[in-house]
Amino acid sequence: IAYTTQRQEKAPSAAVSVLVQKGKKSKAVWRPLQDGESLSSADNYRIVFQPEDLSYFYVFQIDSTGKLDWLYPKNRTLPYSIGTNPVGPGRWVQLPGEREAFHLDENKGVEHLYVVATHAQWIKLEESLAKAAKRAKAIPVKASLNLKTRGVGGMRFVEAPLPNEIKASKDVSQLIGGKDGVLVVEKWFRHVAQEHQ
Repeated sequence: IAYTTQRQEKAPSAAVSVLVQKGKKSKAVWRPLQDGESLSSADNYRIVFQPEDLSYFYVFQIDSTGKLDWLYPKNRTLPYSIGTNPVGPGRWVQLPGEREAFHLDENKGVEHLYVVATHAQWIKLEESLAKAAKRAKAIPVKASLNLKTRGVGGMRFVEAPLPNEIKASKDVSQLIGGKDGVLVVEKWFRHVAQEHQ
C-alpha cells in the first residue's frame, strides 16, 4: 500500500512524544521515553501530539510477535481506542485521556509505537490496521510503511492530568516534519519483568 499523495505535497509537521511515569506512585514524574529504555507493567505511558496544521493521525503499537493494537482514532478493533480525525492545528491530543494512562500486559519483549500523520484521510492504512489487528499480525502494515519492527495491557486512572510545563518543554513541543506527504514517528522500548519491592 502506498500513500496516494503528490510527492511535492507538503508533509504534516507535529509535536509528538511518548511520556512515561515509572511505577504506580501517583506523584511519579512524567518524562519523555528514551528509545531502548525498559518499561514494566507497573509503569504508565501516554502518547501526546499536536499538529501544526489540520492532520489525520493514526497511532498503533506492535509487539515482537506481530500483535497490533490500533490506539487512535477510535475503532472497533480495540475497546480502549480513542479520538477522532482530523485534528485541528495547535490542539494537544493525549492518549488515552487527561486522567488515564496506558499500561503494559504481562508479556515481555521489544515494543514499537508508531504515530502516523497525513493531510488527507488514509483509507487503505485504516483498512490494513483493521485487518492486522483482527488477525494479530502486523505484516501488511509493516510492509506499507517500511517499518522495522508486546502489547498494551489496557488503561488505568492516573491522579493528575499532564502538567502544562511538560507539554511546553522542548523535548515534547518540538515540531517533527514528515516527507513525501506523510509523517511517521517510531518509538521503541523493552518490556521487562516488574521489579518486586
